[in-house]
Amino acid sequence: MKKLLLLILIVSCNTKSDLQTRAKNYMKDSVVTGFDEPGSYEFVSIKTDTINRAKYDTALVEANIEESIKEIGKSVNHYNEIDHLYDSLRTEIRKNKKDSNEICQYIFNIDFRSKNLMGALALNHYQIVLNTADNKMKVK
Repeated sequence: MKKLLLLILIVSCNTKSDLQTRAKNYMKDSVVTGFDEPGSYEFVSIKTDTINRAKYDTALVEANIEESIKEIGKSVNHYNEIDHLYDSLRTEIRKNKKDSNEICQYIFNIDFRSKNLMGALALNHYQIVLNTADNKMKVK
């Protein structure tokens, strides 16, 4: 049993390390090329965060509710429509509860130094998001 847990730990660490390497490479290949002085890029640190399915779905529900409130208006007569929408979205989340621990996004916070327009070396921060559904990275 201990060997199995050790193996799982090693595999998960390797996966995280591989993803961090992929994020660093994405930063160098895609983002840095748009800098004023790409040659001045110096990597400083990377931190990884994950978003599981439950957290992601909750954020989507909140965004959908806010969007619906804007569309429907703030009239007292339309609050029943908003409550109905909220309940239906909440029910949808409960249906998908079995996958709630599944990781759907990795967020990489990358700190780096590069020269700005004035030529001074500045500490900057970028956030890169990897969606596991389409396996694509993008700068947030």
